[in-house]
Amino acid sequence: MLLPSFKPLPETLAKDPATWTPLGTSVTVRCRNALGPAEGAVVLVYTSDGENNMEHFIVACLGCHYLAWQTSQRRCLPQDAAAHLANAHAADCRAMSCGVPASPSDGEAAQMVRTRLWELRRHESYGVHHVSVADFDRLRVALQRSRDFINATMLQLATSEPHFVAAQDGYRGTRFLVQPHAPRA
Repeated sequence: MLLPSFKPLPETLAKDPATWTPLGTSVTVRCRNALGPAEGAVVLVYTSDGENNMEHFIVACLGCHYLAWQTSQRRCLPQDAAAHLANAHAADCRAMSCGVPASPSDGEAAQMVRTRLWELRRHESYGVHHVSVADFDRLRVALQRSRDFINATMLQLATSEPHFVAAQDGYRGTRFLVQPHAPRA
């Protein structure tokens, strides 16, 4: 599989977990628990540069890998609920600060996008799944890639694997559809 080429981030940038923002996101809240003389892990509340005007927030711990993206009623987290979850998690989390996660290579990031698309694939009786960049929001801390990278990877998959992902021209740009599984014999 060919990979979209993107300019790597300069390694000279200081990556302090207390100030770090994953690429393609806006961090609105940062929480940290002091574990005695040591620093606890940073908990982020972020939203992405999604294609919709709908704001939803994700809570991610950089220490224990806690992740929350929906309420108990399976609805998108509003900012106040996400901030409450982040604060509660930071108070209870005993993980030490692990620093900023290592940025995956372009090949690893493309594989993460492909894996997420595979998770969205339905069985034939349910039809296609219309993919949104928001489908990748909870991966943004690990993925560390922009919306353009995600779209370029999906476009490449649509070209190389049309039975898996299809691209259609829409009134707001290219739309991507994950094709259903083939029927069982």
